[in-house]
Amino acid sequence: MKNKKSEIIEIILITILISLSINLISSSIFELNDIKDIIIMSIGIIICIIIIIYYLKVKVKSINIDKIITGNIILNGENKKIYKSLEYISSFNIGSLITAVMLENKEFNKKYNNSLKKIKINNNIIKLQKSYFSYVINNVIEYQILELLTDYAYLDDEDIRTIDFNNAPKSILNNIFVMTLAKDYKERNVFHNNRSEIMKDAELFSIIDDKGYIYNKLSISIPKDAILITKGDSLIIKSKFFKITIEWGIDDASSPFPAMEFYNFFANDYQISEDDIQISYYIELKVKYSLLSMFSKKSNKYYLWIECLINQIIKDFDFDECLKRNNWELIKNISRIIKK
Repeated sequence: MKNKKSEIIEIILITILISLSINLISSSIFELNDIKDIIIMSIGIIICIIIIIYYLKVKVKSINIDKIITGNIILNGENKKIYKSLEYISSFNIGSLITAVMLENKEFNKKYNNSLKKIKINNNIIKLQKSYFSYVINNVIEYQILELLTDYAYLDDEDIRTIDFNNAPKSILNNIFVMTLAKDYKERNVFHNNRSEIMKDAELFSIIDDKGYIYNKLSISIPKDAILITKGDSLIIKSKFFKITIEWGIDDASSPFPAMEFYNFFANDYQISEDDIQISYYIELKVKYSLLSMFSKKSNKYYLWIECLINQIIKDFDFDECLKRNNWELIKNISRIIKK
């Protein structure tokens, strides 16, 4: 209600100012021989332009996005394996992707396992952020976001630009998951046994076998007039019409309660205890549109593409959204009543 009142007041003020400026223009337009009338008309035109630009800026700002989402992974206190839940997409993907790289990269396996031994509940966040474990989690979050950029829904083929091994920024190519999982499956011994069957499909983009080995072709799609910039633990997609900034990082290590109740309810092969460790992370999403986006013929396509991307990131990573999507409060209450 408060927002509606502000919007109504804003419309009234803009209407009054435009009416006054139009009155200034109309009262002097037929008497342009007088310098005074020319000045009055110019003032009226300037006021109109300023009001229109201001109004457009306000409306563009209202569709901008500034959102922080939070997620988590839970480590087994003894063997430090990641618990995976099909109901929480990010936890499942993180566990699967890390396992896949461990299967193929012995150095990664060793460093990762050594870093897990140093993680403790209420650990100093600065030390945790500088650890190899943090490096792995930041890399796997980036990799999952890049995987979401393979979908260019709402954009036509002629309106997209494809980024692959030939033109990707160096920082993306240095991502440990890109380096390992996007490497050509024909050159990887792990796919040797079923290579003849796989190679029948010349357009193969992804393989996940029963042992946990993964191949995902690096193929990022963004609008044709946009560029992809990497800066630390962030991705920026920028064009003259919009700017998308995605930043992420680890928050802390803590007890798994209350998340463990959700994990345990849907689990078939494990039970999380208070001795396990929850690692929390955040992803900050920012979308800023320019005034030019209001006049572009492609604006609707850009809005829909960006909205689809943001919604998918929220769906995959946001734990609170996961709880809502699975009707967790209702299920939890019913479960407690049944147990009584």
